[in-house]
Amino acid sequence: MACANKEIRLHTAAGEIVISLRSDVAPTAVQYVVSLIDEGVYDGSTLYRSTTLGHPGGPRLVQGGPFDQILTNNTRHEPPRDLRTISEFETTVESGLRHCRGAVSLGRDLPASGEVIADMFFCLGEFPELDYGGRSEPDERGFPVFGEVKSGLAILDELASGETAGSAKVALLEGQILSKPLVIESASSKLW
Repeated sequence: MACANKEIRLHTAAGEIVISLRSDVAPTAVQYVVSLIDEGVYDGSTLYRSTTLGHPGGPRLVQGGPFDQILTNNTRHEPPRDLRTISEFETTVESGLRHCRGAVSLGRDLPASGEVIADMFFCLGEFPELDYGGRSEPDERGFPVFGEVKSGLAILDELASGETAGSAKVALLEGQILSKPLVIESASSKLW
């Protein structure tokens, strides 16, 4: 992945996770994330999910953001009142970005609208099934990669290996919720 002109920083007790943003090829997704950061949507939310997406022994993926209030029993922070979504985004075919180690992508409301949601996820290995055409539910558009981890990958690797016995409000996520989620104390964006 090439250099970006923006970055975001997730400040946690375990250290800082810095994400280089790819506004050159994923401007819609980047604008969405930066606007949410500027509104404070991620402040106090958690990195709460670790999963292999059903491939035991496979690479892990870590998910986090304001949907922790909706999907888990976390009550650490007040959930945002307006968890706005977007329906249009750059697919991996359009951006040329892939779900490989270090890629950062956005979740989608798979059971309902299919729209992009505020939760982000970090790929700690290859996940081609998340690229365009890799799955059919709710469509074949996949998930929008918007950046890559510039620093803090070791924090995510350690978090991903944590116990996943946390309580889920959605049956599909049972066994994937971290017992000790990592709090995003604050998130900030920077232009250069």
